[in-house]
Amino acid sequence: MIQSREDAALKPVVKELVHNLLLQATGPAPAALHEEVPFMRSA
Repeated sequence: MIQSREDAALKPVVKELVHNLLLQATGPAPAALHEEVPFMRSA
């Protein structure tokens, strides 16, 4: 898959946004969510 520079620059921003939205919606402590662990396992 070919990514543009814009796509690469947006990836961390979108990742943090989704992370924060999940925290607001579900309420687990920020330390409970890890990138390496699927979301359903960390909840």
